Amino acid sequence: MDDASTATLGRALLRLGRAGATGWLHVAGRDRGAIAIRDGKPVSIRCRDGKDTLGDLIAGDERAREALARGFDGPVGREAVVRGVASVGAVSDALRRQMRGRLARWFAEPIRSVRFVEGKVGRAPFEEPPSADDLVLASLRRVLADRSVDDLDGLRSRSFVLSPHAEALRGAALAPWESAMLARARQASGGRGVRGSQLLLLAGDEERGLRTLHGWYVLGWLTRVDVGRRDHSMLLRKRHQLRRRATPSRLLEMAPAERNRPRSALRRLAAQVHPDRFEEDLAETSQEVMRALVAAAEALGSK
Repeated sequence: MDDASTATLGRALLRLGRAGATGWLHVAGRDRGAIAIRDGKPVSIRCRDGKDTLGDLIAGDERAREALARGFDGPVGREAVVRGVASVGAVSDALRRQMRGRLARWFAEPIRSVRFVEGKVGRAPFEEPPSADDLVLASLRRVLADRSVDDLDGLRSRSFVLSPHAEALRGAALAPWESAMLARARQASGGRGVRGSQLLLLAGDEERGLRTLHGWYVLGWLTRVDVGRRDHSMLLRKRHQLRRRATPSRLLEMAPAERNRPRSALRRLAAQVHPDRFEEDLAETSQEVMRALVAAAEALGSK
């Protein structure tokens, strides 16, 4: 697993998923390729290495293998469905497995650049395309399975809190032990955090737990408590309030003495949630919160 590649590509894909983007995420590494994204959901991954071809993944019997070996004029998946060689379900399953394998290989090797280009993307023969969250999580599990844990012992003694980006896990398809780890981390996000050793107990298998902690940390879903714990906690709370459409006064947490001075409350909160205080991957969330705080102060100031 290449931590930098996983962080760069994984976070980019998650951001595009949240934004509901449509276009191509171009990836340049040892193998060049692109991820087709439609309304925030990945629908295909093209690369040049020739591995995990859709035909090989679809072919489950002799008839299918013979038909696919003759070749089709159009996209393999769509043609396989149209000609009755494979069902939509079989093609959907093959596409998911193909995307997981290709994304996991990019996670495992150095990547030089990632660039998104908006544009039209055709519909894939999916019953339902996976979300960006589910694809990243599934590929992360795959690449983590081969990662050594020899250098991860330090995670046991560290304390963690969920970052605002952990919202990606809320609707993702989690294993029971992952759900348990997420619930425990969520309980501790407003306080001193939770020790890695406590989360490892919930994983059932210590090595699996160490790999999961490391992967979630690399993708920015977990943050160490000693890195701006209070500021991250405040950012998470404000993001939650925005989703619940909190009133301007509640969003600004105005003290009685600030009732007629919303700008004072804004300055106090800006000292904790301003984009300059966070790493690059949290800048988008921080900017969203700051815009909402400024709008709240202006709304109260105009009354």
